Amino acid sequence: MTTIEHEGPKALAAFMLYRDFGPTRSLEQLHQHYPDTTPSVRQLKTWSASFNWVERCRAHDEAIAAEAAERDKQARLADIDRKRQDRIKVAAAVRGKGVSALTHMKAEDLALRPDSVTRMLTYADAVERLDMGEATERIDFTQMSDEELDAKIAAYMAAQGKR
Repeated sequence: MTTIEHEGPKALAAFMLYRDFGPTRSLEQLHQHYPDTTPSVRQLKTWSASFNWVERCRAHDEAIAAEAAERDKQARLADIDRKRQDRIKVAAAVRGKGVSALTHMKAEDLALRPDSVTRMLTYADAVERLDMGEATERIDFTQMSDEELDAKIAAYMAAQGKR
C-alpha cells in the first residue's frame, strides 16, 4: 500500500475504503458510508486531489486485474498440460495394445487384419509427436520447383482456412 507523505490516518483510512469499493467507486458513495457523514464530501474531494486517490486506485485496479489474468493464464496452462499428459497416457495405452496384439496374434491372423494394428500404432505415434512438439510430417522443399512449392503453400493455406 503506497501512502503519500502527510496523508494522515483519517485520510488513509478513507482512501483504503474508497479503493476497496472497486471500479464503480465514487466520493459520494464513500461519504454515504460514514454514519455521521464525517468527513464531508468537500473534505473527501480535497484528500482525493491532494493524495492522488484516482491514480492510486487505477494502479490498484490494474494490479488486481494483472494478478487475476496471471492466475487465469496459469490455470489454462495447467489444464493444457493435464490434457496433454492424458493424451500421452492414452497413446501409450494404445501403443501397448498394438504391441500386445502384434506379439500375441498368429501370423495368419495378422495377415488378415493388419490395418487395425497399424492404425493403433500410427495413432499412438502421431499423438505422442504432437504432444511433444515434434514434427508429424517432413517435406523436402529443396527438390521442389517453384510451382510445386507454390502449390504446397496454397494447399496449406487452404487447409488453415486462409486466403
